Parts: sequence; C-alpha cells; structure tokens
Amino acid sequence: MIVTLGTDTIELSDYKATYLNHTYSPAALKVKDFWADKSLTPLYFDTEQKYDSLKIQVMFKNASLADISSFSEKLKRCEIQINHAFTANRTFDCILKGMDLKKVSQKIYTVTYTFDCLVFGGTHEIAVLGDSIFIHGAKETEAVIIIENTTGSVITEAGITGFIVRDLEADEIIVIDGMKKIVTANGVNAFDRVEFFNFPKFKPGENPIVITGDAEITVRYKERW
Repeated sequence: MIVTLGTDTIELSDYKATYLNHTYSPAALKVKDFWADKSLTPLYFDTEQKYDSLKIQVMFKNASLADISSFSEKLKRCEIQINHAFTANRTFDCILKGMDLKKVSQKIYTVTYTFDCLVFGGTHEIAVLGDSIFIHGAKETEAVIIIENTTGSVITEAGITGFIVRDLEADEIIVIDGMKKIVTANGVNAFDRVEFFNFPKFKPGENPIVITGDAEITVRYKERW
C-alpha cells in the first residue's frame, strides 16, 4: 500500500505499521424519478452517486500509541494506492471518516480505517483537433482546458463549445481549471476573460465539441471510476 500526502510519500514502516487488507465498496446509487398516480411508467430524471467507501486494516507491531496517533493524523486527507489486481492503476482520493483500534497482544495493535473516497485512474492530456474528444473511465470527470495563442497575433475569439476567450493576446495562455475551480491567464486570475456557465467536465466516451479560432487547445483530466 502506498499513501501520499500532497507530493510526499508516507512510509508505513516509519510508524511500525504494516498493511493487512482492504475492503472497497462503490457508492450507492440514488435514482431521481417520479411516478405519478395512475401512470403506468415513471419519469426518470437522473442518477446520483456520491462517495465510494474504502476500509483498510493496518497492524502496528512494537509501536507506541504516539506512532498510531501520528500515522492516523496523516490519513485525514490523503491519496492511497493498493497493489491488488482489483485496484491496480487506481488512486483513492480519501477523507478519513473513522477508525477502530483493537489491542491484539502486548506488542500488537490493529486499526481499521474507514474512508469516503473518489477513485481515479490515469491522467490524460489531449490536443483538441477534431469535432470530439474521447474520455476514458466510467464516470463524468472534471477537466482542465488550456487555450494557448501561438499565432504571433491577437485572436479575436478562441475556445471550444461552452468556453470562449475573447481577444487572446500573442503567447497568452488561458487555463480553465475544473478541478481547482480557477481561471488564469499566464498564471494571473482571469475569471472575467472567459465566457462559460460551468467549469469543464466531460462524460466518459465521445464528447462532441466545436472549435473556435486558431488557438492551440488542450484538455487534461483524470479518469474517474
């Protein structure tokens, strides 16, 4: 098991800890529908799905309660990868919701950690060239749209469906970040430079788009599972 906090990797051995096992449960589905009196069929609106659940059991041998407390503190907000066939190439973006400490013997404790989590796969970066982009994964995912002017002159309008920048200066780069919920121009806040209603997100599979202008456009996203 690999645990990361930002860019730092947390070594279990530093806390006298060993990974034992895990249990993963996909989020329950909540169907939004309405079945009117005397109607033969319901009206279906959407399906809502929130956090998945992850439980991990860790053994502490010859560890102090301070070791366990320090390790647990690191897990409050973390990313976890587990070397297992079912979860290979997946990253669990976790929020710690609970822990169950049990004393096995004088020198051994086990702790079961329970997390709410989102599950991500690989990161992709797509140069937008045609009339659609293909998104890998199983769930809708937030994305980053990068619009760069490499023409050497001002572009009056540039972007893709739902995201238009006006008067894009030469060498200017606009980043619309659907994960961080920010918009920047060459690193400076530029929320008022882009015409859009919602931050970018795409459904898995083919997403039709229309390109406007001559800027270079890139879409970056993480697979959602």
